[in-house]
Amino acid sequence: GARSNVDEKWREIFSGAFSETVRYRLEIFSWLCNRDYLEIRYASRSGGMYHKKIGILEDDNEDKIVFSGSMNLTRKAIISNEYNPQGNSEEFSVYPSWIEDCFHNWGKPKVEDFERAWEGYEPNTTIAKMPSEHYERIKKHYPNRDLPQPPPNFIDPPIVLPDQPKIQIPKSKSPRPYQEKIINNWFQSNGMGVIQMATGTGKTITAISSAVTLFDKGGLEMLLVICPYKHLAIQWDEELREFNFNPILAYISAKLWR
Repeated sequence: GARSNVDEKWREIFSGAFSETVRYRLEIFSWLCNRDYLEIRYASRSGGMYHKKIGILEDDNEDKIVFSGSMNLTRKAIISNEYNPQGNSEEFSVYPSWIEDCFHNWGKPKVEDFERAWEGYEPNTTIAKMPSEHYERIKKHYPNRDLPQPPPNFIDPPIVLPDQPKIQIPKSKSPRPYQEKIINNWFQSNGMGVIQMATGTGKTITAISSAVTLFDKGGLEMLLVICPYKHLAIQWDEELREFNFNPILAYISAKLWR
């Protein structure tokens, strides 16, 4: 029956020949069961699979993060992007409880869905607690109390990023007196208002210099530059890099939004 099939599957998993990576993962699995960190229940359906993937993380403050869906750890999954024909089409949704509308509309129903399934109230689905002999089979694989150690090269060495040059106004771009006056007036207005300047008087330099000054004051977390045309976005990118900003360009053809 179904139970003997499951017994055979566990026997196959733990008695087979496997790579160092699989061995390590099974040891972690066994260690978690030995520490009583895992409780497992089986879900079965007569005509198909219980294929939902729902995860719920909760801290001591009862803050929750609910996720739905899964991505496999293959190269095609990692590079997944609807614009990349070489990657998979993947989806992974996350709903934090502190974004209340999002959590109420999407996260909370996922929690209720999981709890309903866990307690055996999922329609057309049979839920069974894992038998003690299955737990024992898993626990025997790694009875050591110490956390299993990964095989060599299991974890890639950390990537050391080069030091980011300090965001600052280069000497060649130092604001002229009238630009400094505009920058000071903008700050005196609590960063509100529109700067109006004639063509060729250095609007871009004035705006970026204002951003650098705001950065120095600790008030700049993100700078968003919006341009109507692609060539202007590229010009802004070039100018920003002279101030040691590291822009991320994102644009489409003007024909698509006009």
